[in-house]
Amino acid sequence: MEAGGSRCVLESIDLDVASGEFVAIEGPSGSGKSTLLNVIAAIEPVDRGQVQVADVELSSIGEPASTHFRRSHIGIVFQFFNLIPTLTVRENLLLPLHLLKQRDGNRVDELLSKLELPDRADSFPDVLSGGEQQRVGVARAMIHRPSVILADEPTGNLDEKTGEGVMALITDAAREGTTVLMVTHAESAAARADRRLLLRGGRLSG
Repeated sequence: MEAGGSRCVLESIDLDVASGEFVAIEGPSGSGKSTLLNVIAAIEPVDRGQVQVADVELSSIGEPASTHFRRSHIGIVFQFFNLIPTLTVRENLLLPLHLLKQRDGNRVDELLSKLELPDRADSFPDVLSGGEQQRVGVARAMIHRPSVILADEPTGNLDEKTGEGVMALITDAAREGTTVLMVTHAESAAARADRRLLLRGGRLSG
């Protein structure tokens, strides 16, 4: 459960996701979908209960251990990109690897090629279209080969064709063994998932 002031945002959530499973979480705006992802990522704390990801109890390890775990094991696709404006596309993608003291320039080129953005490697985010920025955001979430990807409306700001390209990459990651939890309002995106759940009034059903 997570509460903000006197308001209960999530209530009695019981969610088990298998390794490599692709789960879509649907529901109306304000139902707590983004909060649920933030709780799973240990960005927001819980009042009661436990949050366990990859056999690690995140609700009790505290900072900075939860930050290190998130950097190493979780990739987050934000709805509004969250790219660092003073870094180029390549530098945005290399940052997660740098924080983990990894070097893998080939991985950057591989993902940019898959997303049809090889000519944008040296561009800054402000000259990219919304679709291009979101594709870079997806690549950044996947760059360090996380065990879990949390995607918050990954196609919400994209046209149909660009959205399909982003979803193809996320689906491929799930098929390769990455666990994916995706919040979405898009029927076409949710239809790709192995399982679809509904979050309404702070309660999850499926």
